[in-house]
Amino acid sequence: MAKKTNEHAFAEDIKQAPLVVVDFFADWCGPCKMMAPVLEQLERDFSVKGYRGQVKFLSVDVEHHRKLAEDRNVMNLPTLMIFENGVAKEKVVGYRKYGDLKRYLKEKLAEC
Repeated sequence: MAKKTNEHAFAEDIKQAPLVVVDFFADWCGPCKMMAPVLEQLERDFSVKGYRGQVKFLSVDVEHHRKLAEDRNVMNLPTLMIFENGVAKEKVVGYRKYGDLKRYLKEKLAEC
């Protein structure tokens, strides 16, 4: 399961791997609930030999860390923010299928 982050740890957490995926979610969000198992599987996929340490997954509950979401202009849920070497590069808004996200993350990792 993705590490939950907050305002105090966020700046350091996004530097923990070349590619960091931050899931901004809320418990009441239906598409967020659909996305959760997709992200859990991706986290398992990218934790195996060959990818270990290259991709880190974080999560932010916007109900508890609203300012963190507001400061990053997160307007819709779920929103995935992609960080490369600690720098925000892209946002993926809305539910995405497992295969589509896996291909996308492999492409992003190749760019790092």
